[in-house]
Amino acid sequence: MNHKIIKKSRLLSIVVLAVLGCLLMALPVLAAGDGSGGGQGVPLGLDSSIPSDGQKDVPLTGDIKLTFNKNVIFLGIRDANKTCFSLIASDGSKVPIEVIMADDQTTEGFEKRRDISIRPVQKLQPGTAYVVKVSPQLQAKNGMSLGHEVTVNFITAGVAPKPVEPAPAPVPVADPGKTQVDDKQPTPITTDTTPNITSESSHPVVEKAPTPTPTVEEKKTEVDDKLLATEPVKTTQSANRTYALVAGLVLIAGMGYIYSRKRTGK
Repeated sequence: MNHKIIKKSRLLSIVVLAVLGCLLMALPVLAAGDGSGGGQGVPLGLDSSIPSDGQKDVPLTGDIKLTFNKNVIFLGIRDANKTCFSLIASDGSKVPIEVIMADDQTTEGFEKRRDISIRPVQKLQPGTAYVVKVSPQLQAKNGMSLGHEVTVNFITAGVAPKPVEPAPAPVPVADPGKTQVDDKQPTPITTDTTPNITSESSHPVVEKAPTPTPTVEEKKTEVDDKLLATEPVKTTQSANRTYALVAGLVLIAGMGYIYSRKRTGK
């Protein structure tokens, strides 16, 4: 009888130890939780992504799925979390995206509480590298933040389009009547050290001194001088007329005298 009791006690002890062992193994998982409580020591992180980091030949269309280890679509944080995602092309251009989250208040949405999808608004370019950036401010339901930037790099399928080369500039046609000048070579500028001598500089212009304005007395004296200067001219002219008149009279008298002598002699 005692032997049976001892066997049952041992069996019960083994069962209790097994249950305790299972509980100890499950504690880390229970501590991590889903972001709705507990697991305060476990940081928020990215568990997986489709496409995966470094994947090539990714389709040009379709959603990019990110799965985290906590609830990141809770009603109180979903609007702020939508601003934590960006898609950048290899040339640095930002691709417009739509951030899609389920409703964790529904049964179907609760199963996707750790998932966020990124949908490019436009078709991606073939053979081009892209990177998804997740901001450190991304937050879980329990208040834990990502704390650092997370990136997912991938390359799309296909061959990248060749850059469009600029059209060559048209070659100017040389005019036979004109001398062709190479526009690419700058025209040398010659500095003339010889002083510039022009016709005006060879014949220097002598500036005339300004004529002083005569006063009233000077004007009166000048008029008197002009009158005195013109009086001898008038006197000379009148004397010449007198001489001519006398000479004419003498000539007429002489001719009359000769004529009368001739008549008397007859």
